[in-house]
Amino acid sequence: MNIKDALEGARRNQKDSQRYLYYKFAPMLMTIARRYNSSSFDAQDIVQESFVQIFQNLQNYDPSKGKFESWITTISIRTALKLSRKYKKNFDNLDKIESLPNIDESVIDKLSADELISVINRIPIQYREVFNLYVIDGYSHKEIAEKFGMKESTSRSKLLRARNIINESLVKNHLIQKAI
Repeated sequence: MNIKDALEGARRNQKDSQRYLYYKFAPMLMTIARRYNSSSFDAQDIVQESFVQIFQNLQNYDPSKGKFESWITTISIRTALKLSRKYKKNFDNLDKIESLPNIDESVIDKLSADELISVINRIPIQYREVFNLYVIDGYSHKEIAEKFGMKESTSRSKLLRARNIINESLVKNHLIQKAI
């Protein structure tokens, strides 16, 4: 079965087509979900809810407007953010931002994906969401500010704080040397 056939079948609520799409794209959506929530249980919840939304709105997918992968990625990010907001507290005060250590990019290149995900998952949720949206998903600070009802400068501050936390974690774990 190919994706085009599976999409047509899934639009007609054919279970084998839906199953094909689920197994084809669940690992990709799990990667996205893990970036937004460090708990495996919650990440699975995000993936499940994402697929519910995908199958309920499959008739709205228009291949002429972009790839299916991009469409489901957007749904997954929105689902992760929605579920995250449902459970998190409101964080208005930013911690004092300290100067960042120099990073040897070759060290980061040598880290495994699991090590990077582990470091990113240690970032408090209010900073991690901005980091993921900006650095990984390519949203602008303006778009992030609109999503969360904050100022662009707050988005930039949260991104800077997320990067600071990542750098501190890498230094603490002796993965990079702090500049003197």
